[in-house]
Amino acid sequence: MAYLLLKARKKIYHGTSAIFKKYAKTVTDHPGVYCIVGLLIAALACVGIPLVKVDVSLDTVWMEENSRFIEEQNIYVENFGNLPRLGVSVFSQRDGSNIITKEALTGMEEVLKHLYAFDSPDVIKMEKMIDGKIVEMKPDDFCERPMLPDTFKPTDPTDPYSYVRKGAYQSYGYVEFTKCVTDPALGLGLKFEALPDGWGIEKAPCMRVTVLDCFKEGGVDYPDDLKTLEKVGLNVGIMMEGIKGKTTGTRYNSIHQCFDKIEAKMKADMDVLAVPDSAYNAARERYLLETFTWLIFTAFGYDWKYSIHDFKTDQDLVDHVKQSLDEQINNPNYGIENCIKQSQIGEIPRCCTTWAGSDVGQELYMGHKIFDENNTDKWTGVKSVRNPVVAQPSNNPLWVKEMKEKYGLDDPEELESLIVEWENKTIHYLNSLRQGGNGTGFGPGERYESVQVDLHTDRSTSDMAVDSGAPEMHLLILGAALMFLYSFVVMGSFSNKCINSNILTMIIGMIVSGLAVVGSSGILGFIGVPAMSLSVLVQLAGFILCIGNIYILMFTFNSRLDTDKPVEDNMVATIEFGGHAIFVITATLLCGFLCGVYVPIPGFRSLCVQMAAICLMAFLLQMFIFVPSMVWNCKRTQDNRMDCIPVKRQDGKPPKKSFLTETKDLFKNYPTIRHSTTKQSLLSKFANAIYGPIILNKVMRLLIIAFFIIFTGGTAYVTLQMTNDGLMMSDVAKPGSYQASFAKINEEQFEMYSSYIVTQSTKYASDQQQNMDVYDNLAKNDWLVEFPPPKAWDWLADGRASLTGFSKLSQEVENKITQSAFVKNLDVSGAASVSDITFISQDDALFRPDNVLDLQSDYLPTINASVPLATHDFRWRLDDWLGNIGHISLPALSCINPSTDTKADCRDADSTLVATRTGIYMKGLRTHENMIDSINAVRNSVDDMNTPTFKTFVYGFIFGFWGLYVNLRQNLALLCGCILVGIVIPITIFHCSLNAAFLIALCMIVGIFQVFGSFWMLGINFNGFSLVPLVLSIAIVVQHSIFVIHSFIGLVNDRKKRAKKTLSETFPAVFSSVFSLFILIVPLAFTSIPFIRNYICFVFLSVSFTAFNIPLLLLPCILSLMGPRNFDSGCEDGDESESETDIEPTFMPAPLATNDFKQQNNYTRLTLRSQDTQMEELANRQYDVPQDRTNSPI
Repeated sequence: MAYLLLKARKKIYHGTSAIFKKYAKTVTDHPGVYCIVGLLIAALACVGIPLVKVDVSLDTVWMEENSRFIEEQNIYVENFGNLPRLGVSVFSQRDGSNIITKEALTGMEEVLKHLYAFDSPDVIKMEKMIDGKIVEMKPDDFCERPMLPDTFKPTDPTDPYSYVRKGAYQSYGYVEFTKCVTDPALGLGLKFEALPDGWGIEKAPCMRVTVLDCFKEGGVDYPDDLKTLEKVGLNVGIMMEGIKGKTTGTRYNSIHQCFDKIEAKMKADMDVLAVPDSAYNAARERYLLETFTWLIFTAFGYDWKYSIHDFKTDQDLVDHVKQSLDEQINNPNYGIENCIKQSQIGEIPRCCTTWAGSDVGQELYMGHKIFDENNTDKWTGVKSVRNPVVAQPSNNPLWVKEMKEKYGLDDPEELESLIVEWENKTIHYLNSLRQGGNGTGFGPGERYESVQVDLHTDRSTSDMAVDSGAPEMHLLILGAALMFLYSFVVMGSFSNKCINSNILTMIIGMIVSGLAVVGSSGILGFIGVPAMSLSVLVQLAGFILCIGNIYILMFTFNSRLDTDKPVEDNMVATIEFGGHAIFVITATLLCGFLCGVYVPIPGFRSLCVQMAAICLMAFLLQMFIFVPSMVWNCKRTQDNRMDCIPVKRQDGKPPKKSFLTETKDLFKNYPTIRHSTTKQSLLSKFANAIYGPIILNKVMRLLIIAFFIIFTGGTAYVTLQMTNDGLMMSDVAKPGSYQASFAKINEEQFEMYSSYIVTQSTKYASDQQQNMDVYDNLAKNDWLVEFPPPKAWDWLADGRASLTGFSKLSQEVENKITQSAFVKNLDVSGAASVSDITFISQDDALFRPDNVLDLQSDYLPTINASVPLATHDFRWRLDDWLGNIGHISLPALSCINPSTDTKADCRDADSTLVATRTGIYMKGLRTHENMIDSINAVRNSVDDMNTPTFKTFVYGFIFGFWGLYVNLRQNLALLCGCILVGIVIPITIFHCSLNAAFLIALCMIVGIFQVFGSFWMLGINFNGFSLVPLVLSIAIVVQHSIFVIHSFIGLVNDRKKRAKKTLSETFPAVFSSVFSLFILIVPLAFTSIPFIRNYICFVFLSVSFTAFNIPLLLLPCILSLMGPRNFDSGCEDGDESESETDIEPTFMPAPLATNDFKQQNNYTRLTLRSQDTQMEELANRQYDVPQDRTNSPI
């Protein structure tokens, strides 16, 4: 077996060597042709650059393509578009004191007026040219707002039938109702002003929540029509509350006279316009009017709340908010109606934080509390409050439809650009406040100078990545200059008037490396693989990889350059070894990274494909551009022309022809021989004379190996047990930026994130109970806020309970409506009560009670009695609900046309409901561990609720951004395993040595643990930013290790001497490559951006340390003990021979034959004899030849 492997190794190596010899001869004869071909390859690759797409997402880029999150994301996006874009403004005192003060809250009111009060002249505006016209856009064009049904829309006051044509029955009814009850002839004595003719609600305010919602000032962003409603709202609400539960009395009769009058008018108007089923429609609108009168006039308003200025001290304001927070936890049943009642009797109600008539949990906007020093259970203030606002994603179906109708825009990219531009306007305004600009009210000496305003939008994330990923230009220039200076020193030679210098060739090598990196991007464009946002790190590592190959060729060329030999011989000597080495390196890395593509993670695939493209481009351009430049450089040297100024020849004399040039034919059949008289570079001499003897000392190499065993074990432990995962915004944000300021305060003081419960079913009518059980399960989860409970925001809970679901009064009305349908089934005594009921069909009932006798009770627990609804009633109830107040829940529903299986409007009676979403709030999310634990806990709460027809999950930002860490380490291990397999295969093939493959694998594994373990020592976490250089370190370590082993296998002698010679030969190139990376990166240590310093500079410095110590410290020691055999040697390398220390290891890749050799030990010495005095020098030169070649004919 060993014989067959050695024979195969010999054939493969010499076959490959013959190819490179032939290539070297051809390129020597036609360097210009090769160079042109190389330039065409580069140009063709660059054509694909415009086709490159960049995936900037930080969540999905590291997620498995078939992972749970990706599946859930696809369901969510298909039904609801992307997640809403979140905009947050945070208010705090610059000195860290309590923010709930009159002055601070007044300043907050001013800011919110500019941000969201779209009817205010002070609101932010943006002008855009659309279809040749300038249009003015406001916040209502971009923020997420409830969609109001047509029944609330304004009417034309000049057209008495306008409300019928528009379907605006309720807005018309409210106008007529306020006119009626304030009519002096009715005798109610109400003094408030009635709603004006044509009144209606055109649009709802933006969805947001703020501490101002505790106070009357929370209505600062109310549109004008809602402010008009507020003027009469509380009066009507009090009036309606006064007749609650009554069936007689003057006021009751008077109010019902108004209802009767409105109903009669509706019937008459609908008859005039020949509206079908006018009697039923009018009756239904009457009941809707009664149902919503209390709600619409009170719960949606702020007039019944106390103003900030009604409180005497700032501590009173804090106590007001505190009372509400305590009440929400201790008495969750305390609702809006309780607040209003307290207000009616002159008491100060709790901070009843409301939006759209629903209670909102205060934890959502409240930051850290300030506690009493003497009583840690009592808090006396709040350090900061935030104002989260939901903005539309560019692919939200309902928003796209609205923008199409309003502006004729429906292209997702155009809409996305529009959103980003609007966010820029918001950022510009808020950032001026954050910086305390003069004239903003928050500047020095101005009213709100003590208030700090911080901000964040979705655009802020991309801005942050750009700002933090762009180091100071002077540091980049310094790093590039240092790298060039090093190459100038190591490749320059000022002796003999720069004839032997290679600076110009090295510059060409750097240009070729840059072209390879740029061209690789074009390859990504052609094959359609998106580049990730961290591609710049891949390009950096790829550039260093290319430079490493350049140094291998250059130092090989320098060590073999002999001006007495023809150019062809010099190039054959260089390419036979150096070209062969970089071929094996390229093939190995190419195979390794292509195997890494197997891992189904977009980020890994992009990284591997890009690295494979760089390796391929580097090899092609080095062979077709750089090697021809080396040919010209060799000719320049032999022509006595100066480096960098090749047109100038030394002394202006023609070059002197060497003897070998004149007698080329005599030696054309002789092999290329590496002999002991070739010149050595300073680095090579250092490695040979100092470095090699030190580390290859018997005791020292054992100590080095022992140290690496302990060190690798330690780094492995640190990697697995001590290195933390995760990435916080504060890790990335640039110091002094608005993102950094926001990140600091948000991470330190807020611990709540919003998410969505998503349900998917094709049979919602039969899955109703399952849907409600999901919320009951989640309510038990400790990671969700106690108030409001998940069910409070559920669309179906609202829809089932009543048409409103907001108050017990609406339940009374609903009971009454249901009685109208089922009164004949009731044993009702008293004609008066029966005559008071309008009879309607049972098919028109709002729900079917479990027991009709329950309808006689005062309050029917409809949320229980109506769950689940009868299956055949479900679609009717949904249609009826969506036609009224349920219209605001349209963004939470997704429907399809069952016949075409395409998206459909849920208001279409023929559509089928297929998915819903409900907002929830998760708390206690302070650390990375909290995030992971909450994700797992919440998923466990809903996973058991899935059935064959019903699927549910929780989806949100944290499930992507933090959820990726659930399996990221396992996926990294899979990637490294795939790359390892891909690397071992070509090494085994080209070197035919399992020993060499094992050593390369060992170097790769040790390198991974070293770099990964350094994260803990550097104080950084494992995440996407540190993962990329970790994987890239594999390429650099493997490149250098292959080069060392390739050199070692090509030498004949005992292992120690071969290891020493290997160091002498490989140390200059490996050291130069590592040192180039070091000096290119080290200036970034002085950057003002911690993210660049920590995640780029320090990590790549760790990579450079690893890329040096493994191939130049650990590997030579191992090779000296158990290195693989020579390519041609069929015998054992033997033990160290002290008697042969003066004999240098010999590299003999090509067949050599003679019968005239004197054998000595494991070597033969070849002496050329000649009587020709011109060959006297050559005759005295000795060449080491392997013993097994001595019997071949010459």
